Amino acid sequence: MFLQCAAGHVLCSQCPEKLREVGHVLRLGTFCALCCKSTSYSRCVELEQFIDAMKVPCSNQTYGCNEYVSYQQKEKHESSCPHAPCYCPEDDCAFKAPACCLLDHFVTAHGWSPTNLGYNKPLKILLARDRRFTLLVGEDMSLFLLINTLTSIGSALAVVCVRPHESEPSYSCNISAAHGVAGGKTDGRLVFQKDPHVSSSSLAGGVQMGNFFLLVPLEFAETSSGELTVHIRIDRVAS
Repeated sequence: MFLQCAAGHVLCSQCPEKLREVGHVLRLGTFCALCCKSTSYSRCVELEQFIDAMKVPCSNQTYGCNEYVSYQQKEKHESSCPHAPCYCPEDDCAFKAPACCLLDHFVTAHGWSPTNLGYNKPLKILLARDRRFTLLVGEDMSLFLLINTLTSIGSALAVVCVRPHESEPSYSCNISAAHGVAGGKTDGRLVFQKDPHVSSSSLAGGVQMGNFFLLVPLEFAETSSGELTVHIRIDRVAS
């Protein structure tokens, strides 16, 4: 909102309050900083209409967004723009691009091997304890990262959907890990975690563990290979 004094000088909506504080100290009352006269303020509807009519490009134009939106709606649009960049989580890698470009980057720049994921179906993964990221590609080409964070008591596993904002569709996830023994078999012991809502992240601030993760004890790794036997299931939640 924009305001104007009796002489027509225009201020933003925050300035008159600041001038009132100054005027109170100087005993000037409400005054205009430009003409220095005591005055009252009214809305400048003409300027508001002019600015509302202005069309500005989205800040994500570099990443493929061709939208021109009103100045007042720019922040709202960019808060949900699907072309906003996502970031590579690898150390010392500054790559950022729309989520649709990350798959090629992960494969070509870092040699990651993506695993295709069918929704509502269990998937078995043999996970080396020192592998930080496992890339999963959903049926709709959504990207998921199975994040493995090593701790002193085991591996903390979590899943994140790589996209710039929380949006539809939503996903839930079940992760379990079985205690490995020789020959790639298990002895029946397992740990389990259900995440009712897989969080979305652009990875702008790096990898975050979030509220839901599975802590797999150190002794669950298979003795000879050191691998963890992990079962994961990602469900697409109906909107």
